[in-house]
Amino acid sequence: MMMMNIDRFISARKSRGLSQAELCEGICTQATLSKFENSGKAPAIRILTQLCARLNLTLDDVFPVNPPAQSKANHLLDAAEFTLITSEYEAAKKRPGPGHF
Repeated sequence: MMMMNIDRFISARKSRGLSQAELCEGICTQATLSKFENSGKAPAIRILTQLCARLNLTLDDVFPVNPPAQSKANHLLDAAEFTLITSEYEAAKKRPGPGHF
């Protein structure tokens, strides 16, 4: 299931001072936009693309490639990798250098 970031969309609309009616003018009905913002019922991709363009958003902003759960997993993997790298560095730092027996 694809996750949507509707809050980002709504935030962008409100930060530009646009009402639903103003945003959807010439693109779709206010009812279509309201269904999207309130219940996540995404309109046709053509409509959503136009709405996003009006808000200077991309579809990636509304449908993030890395949903939060995946981002959290990536963060945990990055932290584990960092720990391994730094622990190996500490072990290597304690070894005698060349010429030290």
